[in-house]
Amino acid sequence: APPVIQNAGLAALVVNLLLLIGLVVIERNPAHADRLAAWFQRVLPPKFGPKVASLLRNFAGGLGVFRHGPGLFWVTVYSLLMFFVTALGLTACMAAFSLHLPWYAGVVMLVVTAFGIMVAPTPGYLGAIQYACVLGLSLFGVNRTTAFSFSLYYHLTQFLPITVVGLYYLGRQGLSLGQIASASRQEASGA
Repeated sequence: APPVIQNAGLAALVVNLLLLIGLVVIERNPAHADRLAAWFQRVLPPKFGPKVASLLRNFAGGLGVFRHGPGLFWVTVYSLLMFFVTALGLTACMAAFSLHLPWYAGVVMLVVTAFGIMVAPTPGYLGAIQYACVLGLSLFGVNRTTAFSFSLYYHLTQFLPITVVGLYYLGRQGLSLGQIASASRQEASGA
């Protein structure tokens, strides 16, 4: 693997280990999460502080699944399955573009696109996923034009099926997008 990929992988490993240690500390001692949430509530502006504190407390509460062996097992299995299927989807999209890349290219692209949409969470990930795909494929020497075309294709293969299935089930529940938007506005104004 090129040095840039090895360095990025090492950096991701270190960051993930630090995050894992932080999660274990919060999971084992929820009082740490409460203190951190209270600190955010004091430090951040009143508009954001309570929301961030509430998110952190809810997140810490969700870590309770790790206290139960079977729950932890299934979370791990489903997470690995999700990552595998996503990497396989990326690999299939690369094959559709006749990009003959190393076997690990799907995993690298998974990591790059995940970071891309976390760093720049645009509506529908439009733009963020394109930039991430162009950046990720450039690591393998793919030109920008092909990489951008790939990004549009990949984005559609991810966005369109989920959206269509979501709209179908929304209709089956007797709901509309207008009703969801109205309920969301009411909830936001109530908070």
